[in-house]
Amino acid sequence: MGEWQFYGIMRDRVGDNPVFLCLFLVICMQELLVALCLLLVLEGLMPSIAPAAWRKTLLSLLDLSDRQIRMGGLICMCVGAILLSVVH
Repeated sequence: MGEWQFYGIMRDRVGDNPVFLCLFLVICMQELLVALCLLLVLEGLMPSIAPAAWRKTLLSLLDLSDRQIRMGGLICMCVGAILLSVVH
């Protein structure tokens, strides 16, 4: 049984029952929660290993324009999406 078939069967069985709906959402959101936990671990590495360098990096962001920060974020999202599609 494929993953999407499982979700379809579960969705049909859940119906309008709020308890089962919450349980189903928890099951479906497991991958997202794992990704968020990994994000927190990775985000905590820099301040815990080198707090002075982390502070200096954050202060250097003040010198960037909104457009530069936005483009950096867009590039990070695109690279992340491409890597996710390759890995997954």
